[in-house]
Amino acid sequence: MGAKRYLGPVLLGFALGAALPLAALFSLSGFSWNLIETPTWVGFANFETLPDLTNSLMVTLWISFLAVVTQLVAGLTLGYFVSNWSRTSKSLAAVFLLPWLAAPIAIGVLWQWILAPSGGLLSNLFGIRIELLANPLAAPITIALISAWIGTGYTAMLVASGLRSIPRNTVDAARIDGANNIEILRKIQLPQIHKLIFFIVATLTLQAIGTFDLVVALTGGGPSQSTDMISLHLVNTALKTFEIGSASAMSILLMLFSGVLLLGEYLLYRVVVRKYRD
Repeated sequence: MGAKRYLGPVLLGFALGAALPLAALFSLSGFSWNLIETPTWVGFANFETLPDLTNSLMVTLWISFLAVVTQLVAGLTLGYFVSNWSRTSKSLAAVFLLPWLAAPIAIGVLWQWILAPSGGLLSNLFGIRIELLANPLAAPITIALISAWIGTGYTAMLVASGLRSIPRNTVDAARIDGANNIEILRKIQLPQIHKLIFFIVATLTLQAIGTFDLVVALTGGGPSQSTDMISLHLVNTALKTFEIGSASAMSILLMLFSGVLLLGEYLLYRVVVRKYRD
């Protein structure tokens, strides 16, 4: 009984913070409502328009994949070097966290100035028009790389902390047996922080799928809807066209989309870990 009395505040917090909003979301998805007129019950009609989101889903998947892979590789590389730095250098490594601490909309405005085709920093530096954000092929890649740049320092700090938690004598024993740095990293260090790596991948995936501020500041979903991520499409539907029911249905789809991606990553993680152990 002693422990059960502490469940009350937890359940109340869950109800107010998750259960009730989810119930409202599922309820609104069955109505046609513009925030002014009386809501009209339409059943599953709002879900019938979801196939029109194919482009947004593909754009979200492409940008998220590029951002997660780039940030993971860069974070693992930087984190490995940071873990081997001296005490003074480790203190200076906190500088890598500055982009992650800044507001995404501010980062977006900064990079918009840097990449502006006319009057931008790079255009003035090289004396040519650089239209990365105006090119339908280059714009998604550019957003993904900027997103990865923002979070690389955060990922590196997590990786460095994980690597430093590995007992030093384990690494020293492998080095005495003749293992080089790459073999030590691949066979000893990475296997011991595989749970941390999965945590990083899962959190990066959720962050990438929900990217909004950066896209608004850089492209607004263009050019030619090449950066029209589902989060941006959802907000535009809710706050520009005031189709609350459709936006609620999109939110449910986004939750399912995120859940499927995380489940796929978990299954892949289990396969890789099992194969590595065998």
